[in-house]
Amino acid sequence: MYVLAAALQDATSTNDRRAVRDALERVHRLDTPLGAFSFDEGREATYPPSVQVVRNGRLQLFGLP
Repeated sequence: MYVLAAALQDATSTNDRRAVRDALERVHRLDTPLGAFSFDEGREATYPPSVQVVRNGRLQLFGLP
């Protein structure tokens, strides 16, 4: 949802599929709860792998205090 929301904010029109597609292509290093998210030239999602655990009722990245 973070990625789509960012693309919709950047799109020249939210009613034009091509405008939304083009905005999605421009997503680069978007800060998300799982780390920086981008699309590469092949339209594949690229983001760092992460493992989250529940500590004290909240999600935290594994390995961090």
